[in-house]
Amino acid sequence: MADIIIVFRNIEEARSIRADFIRWGFSPPAVTSSGLRALSLAAGFKKGLIVCGYRAADISWTEIAENMPAGFSMLLLAREALLAEARERGISCFSIPVKNEDLRQEARRLLTAKRRGNTRKNDRTGRSVKDNEVVARAKEILMEKKHMKEPEAHRYLQKTAMDTGSSMVETAGMVLELFGP
Repeated sequence: MADIIIVFRNIEEARSIRADFIRWGFSPPAVTSSGLRALSLAAGFKKGLIVCGYRAADISWTEIAENMPAGFSMLLLAREALLAEARERGISCFSIPVKNEDLRQEARRLLTAKRRGNTRKNDRTGRSVKDNEVVARAKEILMEKKHMKEPEAHRYLQKTAMDTGSSMVETAGMVLELFGP
């Protein structure tokens, strides 16, 4: 099953886009203002699409793209001046405002495109998608339980990994064991 997750800092904007997707016949998309929440939701599906703006309430589109599961594609909606990096990375994107028909067609194309397997490595970190999910979930827990912002949680994991001589994934696993549900 494919699913759609819409993540924008402005939740009303996300809800408006959700209404468009429902009108076009897609199953009701999940809506959030949190990029980390979007990643957490995506981890529960085999494939899907994350439709997002340049920045969520907590993290940027680049962090979402780097940590989304292998079966997911991204559709970025932002001002034209902000789209160069996304295009360089091969991320599907549109300058806002976007025509509804263009958005609908691109969403359908991305949802039906052939998906890569779950063993792919993240280009930048060299970690598997599964490992990136562990790191993302650990950051989310640190943000919730320790009231850290995402960059603080990331630096905490990095520093702790360096101090203990372990990998960031091992450190994230320890955070999950200590603070996880």
